[in-house]
Amino acid sequence: MMLRTTALMLVLGAGLIARAQAPGFHYFQAAQPLTTAQLKLATEAVMNADPYAELFHSDDRTIVQVKSPQLQPEALYRAAIAAQAVTLLPGTRTPDELGVNPAPAVPVYVPTGHEAADLARYRAAVEAWNAAHPDQPLSPTPVHAR
Repeated sequence: MMLRTTALMLVLGAGLIARAQAPGFHYFQAAQPLTTAQLKLATEAVMNADPYAELFHSDDRTIVQVKSPQLQPEALYRAAIAAQAVTLLPGTRTPDELGVNPAPAVPVYVPTGHEAADLARYRAAVEAWNAAHPDQPLSPTPVHAR
C-alpha cells in the first residue's frame, strides 16, 4: 500500500513539474515591419527581462511572439520591445486572430456516459462540419459504433 502511495505521488509530482515547464506565449503586432537591427535589439531586451524567453517573428516581421516557460506579464515584454523604437499596436493578439491555428477542429465523439446525448452532440457537430467543409465530409457514425 505504501508503495502505491509513493508511486502515485511521484506521478503527480512529475505531471505538475511538466505542466509548470510548459511554455506560455504572448503575441504582439507591430505597426511597421521590424528591421533586422530592431529584431536583434528586441530579442536582447526580452531576454534581459526574462532569461528563459525566446522571441520569434512572422515572415513579414509584423508579428512578434514571446515564448517562455515562466511567462511574465505582457507589459514587461511590451516595454522591452517598445524600448527598441518598435511601435506596437495596443493589446495582445491570439493565435486564432493571427491565423497561427488555421486548421479548424474536427468533431470528436466524446463519451460522457449518456450515449444518446453524446451521439446527438457528435452528429450535430459533424453536420455543421460537413456543411462548412463539403470537400472533407465526415461520417455521422462515430468510429467506435461501426
